[in-house]
Amino acid sequence: MSVFSTLVDCPNLQVYLDEAFARPGNITDRSTFLEYLLSEAGRQGLSFRIAPGNGKIRNVEVLYSQRYLENEVSTNTANPNCTPGEPYSDRITTYTMDTSANFTKSTTFEIGDLERTCRTNPDIFMDMLSKDIDVVERRVATAMATKAATSLIGNWASDTLNQDGTTITNPNLVVATKLANGNIDPTLYTTIDNAKQTTGYDAGMVFSNQLLTRYAKLAETGCCVTDQGVDLAEQLARFGVVFSWDRRVAAALAAIGGTPDGLFVAPGSLALVTYLKSEWSNGVPMVRESANYLYMPIFGATGLPMDLTVKDDCGQVTISVTATPELFGMPDDIFQAGDIYEGVTGVNAIKITNPS
Repeated sequence: MSVFSTLVDCPNLQVYLDEAFARPGNITDRSTFLEYLLSEAGRQGLSFRIAPGNGKIRNVEVLYSQRYLENEVSTNTANPNCTPGEPYSDRITTYTMDTSANFTKSTTFEIGDLERTCRTNPDIFMDMLSKDIDVVERRVATAMATKAATSLIGNWASDTLNQDGTTITNPNLVVATKLANGNIDPTLYTTIDNAKQTTGYDAGMVFSNQLLTRYAKLAETGCCVTDQGVDLAEQLARFGVVFSWDRRVAAALAAIGGTPDGLFVAPGSLALVTYLKSEWSNGVPMVRESANYLYMPIFGATGLPMDLTVKDDCGQVTISVTATPELFGMPDDIFQAGDIYEGVTGVNAIKITNPS
């Protein structure tokens, strides 16, 4: 039966944020350091030996021997020389992983809450899952940056020179972005390249704060020093050091003693190991899930592997995302005391000190 009425108001229109705007609520918060660690350049053999897959974990003993010092060489000896020498010996560093040290985010919802919402259930589920993945990736990025800054920084070669020509006081290589008159200092790249060569590195990446990255961006555009007869862009291309801003690395460096501005990483010097417990059933003749339970590997935007657990408990559904990573560096005693490379590990600190 119809009833006379005035014009009926149009109901409120409900659209999701990304349908109305360019999704400002999910601004990209990248971690170039984590992306590097998960790339082919960043992953090392140690990663696959500690966590070979299928839910297995191994302790790995890395063998190495220190090179001899030049002052251990005798001169003007009898030839043939039958005097006994020093015994040969190996050194061992054991790498192990605590699989209980992980990062987890869980979201729970009631199936009954989905009944009257306009959004489709798959959209709601995927939004919950993507938010869990995103925050776990960000938390892991922060943890790995902190581990590198607080535990894995080694020395430059002891005869490395700072930008002002003084001998380095490890661990910080001191550089400058400005001259005393305020002009850009064009010798920063040559200083880092010299330190790289002096320490025996072929190449490297610098994950830094905004000050150091801003200098690099100026170089990429050939900015600011044509009147000084130096082409910064050419220096960048020639010396092969890549700069990348990472807010988490910058924050971690700012929190440690000496407050360096950049983290130099030589290729092959760090190994990010990731463990997936949900891979245990690979090759096992049984299903991975049941009517109310799902356990499987998933991967984040950076490629970070994670375990996904979905459990339906009588209409209450819980989504859990767990990442189990560990970052390892090279042993700090590869070179013996007194060696010019003592304490060199492939991870180094750079500090900006501009003249006043």
